[in-house]
Amino acid sequence: MKRFDQIEGLRGYLALWVLVGHLIGYSGITLSRPVALFTGATKAVDVFIILSGFVITHMMIERPEPYLPYITRRFFRLWPVLVIACLFGWLTYDLFIDALTKAPGTIGIADLLKNREASIYANPTVHILAHASMLHGAIPDKFLPGSDGSFVGTAWSTSLEWQFYLSAPAAIWLARKPNGSIFLLLICATLMFAYDRGVFGHYYRYSTIVGACGYFLIGITSRLSIEKPEASWAPKMALAISMMALLYLNPSPIIVWGIFYTCLVSRRSLKIFDAIFSNKPARYLGSLSYSIYLVHIIVLGLTMWIITRFSASLTNGQMVVALIPFIPVSIAISAIVNVTVEKPGMLLGRKLAQRLREASSPKEAITPA
Repeated sequence: MKRFDQIEGLRGYLALWVLVGHLIGYSGITLSRPVALFTGATKAVDVFIILSGFVITHMMIERPEPYLPYITRRFFRLWPVLVIACLFGWLTYDLFIDALTKAPGTIGIADLLKNREASIYANPTVHILAHASMLHGAIPDKFLPGSDGSFVGTAWSTSLEWQFYLSAPAAIWLARKPNGSIFLLLICATLMFAYDRGVFGHYYRYSTIVGACGYFLIGITSRLSIEKPEASWAPKMALAISMMALLYLNPSPIIVWGIFYTCLVSRRSLKIFDAIFSNKPARYLGSLSYSIYLVHIIVLGLTMWIITRFSASLTNGQMVVALIPFIPVSIAISAIVNVTVEKPGMLLGRKLAQRLREASSPKEAITPA
């Protein structure tokens, strides 16, 4: 299968973006709008979403497989690390709340976590089942308050990713049809408009596929636009329209993806691009990016608790400096989780998928001698 090695490097930089974004955000510092556009952790997640659409489309083009083996592999790509993160997130929940209550400028986040904790105690079984199915992000607050990230705050995007995995084969099948990308664009535009108007209920974040489908569409059409350049006017048109629309609504991730994608598909060799995105440290961080994303918020909470336990009167600037060690610690712990949980889960998923493929393949008929 053709590889885009630079994508793994991009994942590494996005993971760092999330770490730095949360370091700044949880220190209570208020940034000017231009700076905030390129430091908020959610902006990095938006690029991750686009990247997911690109990668899954690439996988389905280069290595098509039946739905059941595909979804089995995808399930075990996400679920094991999510379980570990939810467990440790819950065990450290009160410590995080205590730290946020004492830290400068984070009382609002503390109140949010308190409300989520109350929701868990009110409906523990429903919250557990919702997370076990990885559909917790699809449930509106009206039915299950705070379900998008009740055990660990960053788990909302895991649910969003899983919702995409479930629907991706149908979406990509449609997009690969003549003019199908335009039809998919219309569907996504309608869903996002309805989401914005509250038709599907209220969500704290766009943790449901209907609220983020435009970003996945950019990833899908980005890959389809380079599948057959001479016959891909529909994906290119859908890509251009969706990027222009989201550029107006949320510029920074679209700018980042636009620059990266332009360099990625450039027919001229860009040595500086390869040097930045294909180097081993960036690609290694990229291989840890999923574990980093789920684990780091727990490490951040524990770091804040230790800091506020010894000094509850830090300024915002002092808190930023004090929190810096949480970044290398998060990476180190994520490396352990990657080796002990994430990779074994992926291996199990591949083995189960292979068995499913073998079970569904027609067996040779035995001809009597």
